[in-house]
Amino acid sequence: MKLSELIIYVPDEGWLELTEEIRGNYKVFLGKCPHKYIQGEVLDYDVLSTEYIKQTKGFDLYSLLIKDYRKG
Repeated sequence: MKLSELIIYVPDEGWLELTEEIRGNYKVFLGKCPHKYIQGEVLDYDVLSTEYIKQTKGFDLYSLLIKDYRKG
C-alpha cells in the first residue's frame, strides 16, 4: 500500500513517525510531524509496516516503515 492511500485513515490529530528502509537492515529516520504536512514524492513510497505507538499530549503517534522501490 502506498503512503498516500494509508494517510487518509490517520485521524486529524495524528502524527507520523517515518523511517525509510534503504536496503536490508539499513534504515534512516526521516522524522515526526502531523500527517497534514507530509507532501511530495514520499507519498508514493510503499508502506512496509505500521505501528500505533501511543496517545500523548492530545495526539496519536503512528510509526511507519516505508521504502521507495523506484530507486531500485
